[in-house]
Amino acid sequence: MRIGAIVLAAGESRRFGGNKLLVMVGGEPVILRVLRALSGFERVVVVGGPTPVS
Repeated sequence: MRIGAIVLAAGESRRFGGNKLLVMVGGEPVILRVLRALSGFERVVVVGGPTPVS
């Protein structure tokens, strides 16, 4: 069976006050931890917002 995952990463983080994707958790950015956790999926699609992440 083919299984994929979609990561919704387009929020503005207004209440949080910063880009949640880049917050360091356990020494690495959250988005990296999420993508690593999904590495077993055949296809991973990341839906990003209009603001570039640097």
